[in-house]
Amino acid sequence: MAASSLRIVAAASFLPAFPLLLAHGVVSHSPVPATGLVPLAFSAGVSLFLVLRQNTKHSGGSNHVDEETAQDEHTDSSPDADLHPFLVFGVDVVLGAALLIVLVFSWLQSTHFNGQLATLAAYATIPLLVNFFIHLYLAVRSFSTGLALHDLTQWLAWQVVPADCPDCGHRLRPSSAPTIPWLESARRLKLPAVPNVKAPRWKAPAWLPKRSQSYAPLLADDEHERYTDEPEESGPSTRVEEPAEVAVVGKRDKKGKDVSSPIDE
Repeated sequence: MAASSLRIVAAASFLPAFPLLLAHGVVSHSPVPATGLVPLAFSAGVSLFLVLRQNTKHSGGSNHVDEETAQDEHTDSSPDADLHPFLVFGVDVVLGAALLIVLVFSWLQSTHFNGQLATLAAYATIPLLVNFFIHLYLAVRSFSTGLALHDLTQWLAWQVVPADCPDCGHRLRPSSAPTIPWLESARRLKLPAVPNVKAPRWKAPAWLPKRSQSYAPLLADDEHERYTDEPEESGPSTRVEEPAEVAVVGKRDKKGKDVSSPIDE
């Protein structure tokens, strides 16, 4: 079923829900059933807005004579094409969660009702159930379409089987992964431009003493200075270095006597 038809059903379900939920709240002396009118009203408003937006776009696109323009508009003829897909998905999720909360509290209170009041509660919760399943279905479908889950599943399945046909050698595996619509729409999303703001120029206060030239800067520019331990560029040095004199000391024996050298003997 098309999304526009489901939106129309969601908007139309508010008409029987209004008297049923009010009667349920008055008879049961509880504000919970009447609280369900709030998400139902938002659901009807959002559904009518999206359907009217889609019809306006279709009627505007049919007045063009150019075929290329008509084809471009037909590709974007989805009911939520003008709006960001994350926005419509988030609205469906929030409305479905709100309807589910009202349904759960209504079911918890219905355990103490008698036969007639339980029947009224059952009829009153039918519009809530219809709207809940509609928003749940639309949210799941938007999630599956936005992340291209069907195409990703097929692409992963092709990674398991051989890439080429064993009979004719024709390549069966797709060469690239499928595009993700939500990712592409997020890339095309333009953020509002930030105005050019000039940063203020900070000046030293008048009472701050100026730096005198007698003090050296903390970070000196020594890039062009030569290190003192580097060799001269004129060439290798011809100076002969004399070996240092080493004094030989005789060893002492265990009794503490000096061992005489053979030269002295």
